[in-house]
Amino acid sequence: MTPPGWTLRTLAEATGGAWLSPPDGDAVASGAGIDTRTLGRGEVFFALRGERADGHDMLAAARNAGASAAVVERGVAAPDGLAVLRVASTIDALAAAARAVRASMRARCVGVIGSNGKTTTVRMLESVLGTTFRTHASPRSFNNALGVPLAVLNAPGGTEALVCELGEGTPGALAGYARIARPDAMIITSVGLAHASELGGIAGIRREFADAVAVLAPAGLVVVPPEDALLAGGRRAATFGARDDAILRIRRSWHEDAALRFELDDDSAWDLPVPGEHNALNAAAVIALARSWGVADEHIGVGLATFTPADMRLAVHEAGGRMLIEDCYNANPPSALAALRTLVALGGDRHRVAVLGDMLELGDESPALHAEVGRAAAEVADACVFVGEASEHGFRAARDAGVPCVWCADATEAADRAAGVLEPRSIVLLKASRGVRLERVAAALRHAAPRPAVI
Repeated sequence: MTPPGWTLRTLAEATGGAWLSPPDGDAVASGAGIDTRTLGRGEVFFALRGERADGHDMLAAARNAGASAAVVERGVAAPDGLAVLRVASTIDALAAAARAVRASMRARCVGVIGSNGKTTTVRMLESVLGTTFRTHASPRSFNNALGVPLAVLNAPGGTEALVCELGEGTPGALAGYARIARPDAMIITSVGLAHASELGGIAGIRREFADAVAVLAPAGLVVVPPEDALLAGGRRAATFGARDDAILRIRRSWHEDAALRFELDDDSAWDLPVPGEHNALNAAAVIALARSWGVADEHIGVGLATFTPADMRLAVHEAGGRMLIEDCYNANPPSALAALRTLVALGGDRHRVAVLGDMLELGDESPALHAEVGRAAAEVADACVFVGEASEHGFRAARDAGVPCVWCADATEAADRAAGVLEPRSIVLLKASRGVRLERVAAALRHAAPRPAVI
């Protein structure tokens, strides 16, 4: 597809900026970036100030990378050959530019929100819609004040379907991201306690989701679990899930090796290249959206069967006779319980090990919720390793249930001690919030030889 077709004139008009060094003619941008190490030729560099680096010090590097322009928020000396636009705030300018570019696009957009499963659902949508439309989707987890505008600004010219992941975090942020993406439809994957501490519990989370849905046009479609159908706010809704009142009901699901198959009530059968029965829910939401956009079931099936999941989300690895289930990009109680169910489904007669790290941002309920997950782990695992301060509550609950347990203060300690609970044919689940860095434990276990337990 052709690169984005927005111009530097559009950039200046949208941001209200003034040129410190004007561009030559009516130059066209090929996208946008905030890191000179990954900046592409012709992209606009937004000079953001971070805790460890200031983009204003990187203008020469941006020019050398082939940037078409740089956006700054203070007076700077413009390097030769680089157009420089000064604005009041570079982060506000990033959002303003994205809103202007999105308003000029003909593409339909689906926004994906929810407490669990957003990124996996985005990857499924990208693959499914890509069978029929020229599709652009948020890369990785580009779902915040930087990622959402960048996803829009880097949509290639001629994009027909835009898939935007929209994340909640601070009050009002989610609706702001929706106003940038301007979705024509929205998928709510689930409603849980992710970001509960910032948003004021489940009531605050529901309010954030409802405010984001309110950005949709009245004719917009909301794909939502039936238990949360009220979040559609009177708009057209398609419900999905295993409940009898779901419009798109999952009749049954089962694993074949490390892949998943499921059937819907309409007798259609579907394949996913990933494990986890909860992924059938994500796929059902995608099927509902894709059908509403006219994608044929044959093409939906191809897209689901061939999608590439994001890193560290139920990624299954074989190592020395052991199986590792690496699901340590994010975690909250529902996703942790779902991961434990996957450990059971794939475990068979293997020795099951649950490595569980802190679930962050749960607020005052964190101790009780970690204990709940610890008790659930004790019911299905032969041994447990708990990582992080909050997870000590899970450790105590699992230990009291009689399961061999280890508690480690951090991932570095866990990487050294976790191998002590392994057996030659162990299956190991690793689940935690991203801040725990549990992938360090996964890397250690992939190369670890079993040794006598040190519990």
